[in-house]
Amino acid sequence: MENGFQLEVFEISKMARVIIGLIGSLLLCILGIYNITTAGLSFISIIFSLGGFVGFIGGIFELRKMRVF
Repeated sequence: MENGFQLEVFEISKMARVIIGLIGSLLLCILGIYNITTAGLSFISIIFSLGGFVGFIGGIFELRKMRVF
């Protein structure tokens, strides 16, 4: 507040956070699979694809728990 700037804090609903996480996990999984198909098997590609897949499945279960599906 000293410089005249005011910080506004926006709250994101739980559903929006889950959907953002779901999209991020899906992109991470797609990136990992793309790297596996183009560059071959590497440790980082496997971690990206598995982590993204687990996050995507977890996001779907979280949305089902919120009774969206």
